[in-house]
This record gives sequence, structure tokens and C-alpha cells, in this order.
Amino acid sequence: MGTAGLWEGTAAAPAVAVLVVLAAHAAVPWSMRVFPPRDPLRTYDRATIVLSAAALAAATAGGAAWKGPFAWPWTAAVIAASAAVGVLLPLAGALLSGKRLRRRPAPSGTAGHTRLAACALGEEALWRISGPAALHGVGVPIPLALALCLLAFLGLHVPKSGARALPYLGVMSLAMTACAAAGGLAAATCAHVSHNLTLEWFAPAQRGTRRPSSRPRGERPTGESAEDAPPVAPSRWD
Repeated sequence: MGTAGLWEGTAAAPAVAVLVVLAAHAAVPWSMRVFPPRDPLRTYDRATIVLSAAALAAATAGGAAWKGPFAWPWTAAVIAASAAVGVLLPLAGALLSGKRLRRRPAPSGTAGHTRLAACALGEEALWRISGPAALHGVGVPIPLALALCLLAFLGLHVPKSGARALPYLGVMSLAMTACAAAGGLAAATCAHVSHNLTLEWFAPAQRGTRRPSSRPRGERPTGESAEDAPPVAPSRWD
């Protein structure tokens, strides 16, 4: 299977269903600006997990593919390289922005890490795999479909991280798209999870500032998302 085959094969009717799910997911962070939930982070994570499951079901029914173009053991190598990319992105962002990553005194426990990984999987399934496949299924060329999904993915994060985080998130999105093209959903997810876990364990801070304050172990603070804490912008729901 060639790289293009990853995003081909979604029938028209399931593709429309996927697009409806994508529109619902794109609206989640913006709707929370109007109707703020008690715990924005959990609300977003849970909505992402539920909607991605719906998108996966519809896209799979339409014949979408989830695997990359390579066979084992090359796929395993691509997945490992993708995980390394996810770790290197925050380190490079910190270096280029004049910040450093300092170890958080109390990163999330198992439950928080599990939800973080599930949300990363959901976002990749929605915007890197099923989204482009659905757009291509209704006649959009693959390059344009990828570009539209990348822009929509950036729009998801504006309510949290603000416009100044978009350059970093744009580079991250391009990297995840490349991982998806090379290794399918598994590679893109590994890159996304390793990226988020890096920022879950190491907080971006200006050089010369004190270490982040301690907090109870086992949960991320309300409103703080590892994914949306690039070294170039804070991570807060407004």
C-alpha cells in the first residue's frame, strides 16, 4: 500500500458521518468559551475520546485504512522514530524560544496519563487519519484534505493556548502528519503521546525563574493540558 492509500477508500456516506463528527469536535473548545464547564480539561478529553470512537467506527465502515505503507520490521522502526520525534519537539521548542524544560514536582498519576494517551489517540484518529480520508471520500484532493485538517487542528487549540502558540503547534502538526504518512495511526499516536508526556513531566519556564510550584500528585490541575503547553506559550483555558 502506498502512502496515499492511507487516506483512500472511505465511501461517501460514512465520509459525511465522519465530517459531522469532526465538526462537532472542532466546536468543543469554542463552545466551552461560551459555556465553561467545571473541569475544562476533562470535558475536552472525554469529548475527544467519545467522538474519535464514533469517527473510527464510521471511517472503518467506509473502508478507511489505518496502517502505514511499510511492513514489519520497518513499521516498528517508524513507530520508534515517531516516539523520538515527539520527545524532541518540546526540547527543540524550548531551545529556540530561550526557555528550558524543568521537571514538574508532581506529574499526573496513572489515571491522568491514561486519559492523556487516550485523548492523543483520539485527536490523531480524528484529524490525521479519518479526517483526511473522509474529505478525500467526498472528492477533496489528499494534499488539500491534509491541509484543511491541519488548519482545523490548529483552530482547536486557539481557545487554550492563544495565537502565539500556533507556530509551534503548526510544526507539531506537520510532524504528526509525517508520522502518520510513514507509520499510520500507531506512529502518529506514539509521537503525540510521547510529546504530551514530555510536557507532562517537564514544564516550560523562562530561564532564571523558580521551579513550578508543587501540587497534589495524581492529577493535572484543572485547565492545564500537556498537549497545549508548548515552550512558546502558556497552557490555560481562558
